[in-house]
Amino acid sequence: MEKKEVLVRDRNKKKGSMDEWEMQVTQKGFSFALMGIHYLYNGVKLHKKFETGLGIVSALAAVLLFVGCISEIF
Repeated sequence: MEKKEVLVRDRNKKKGSMDEWEMQVTQKGFSFALMGIHYLYNGVKLHKKFETGLGIVSALAAVLLFVGCISEIF
């Protein structure tokens, strides 16, 4: 794309609307959140430290993706 096209596209973009990249980041955040909940549940239920840690890391990654996406939109 040329510089003018990018500027026109950015100018015409509505505030609060999501483009394809932001939608993918949001979907990844939801998948990380679900994976984190799954690993946390199994880790606590089966008393496995690795799965509990993996669940915590996945949940934190989901929170960071979600906060980053929200701050980018607003």
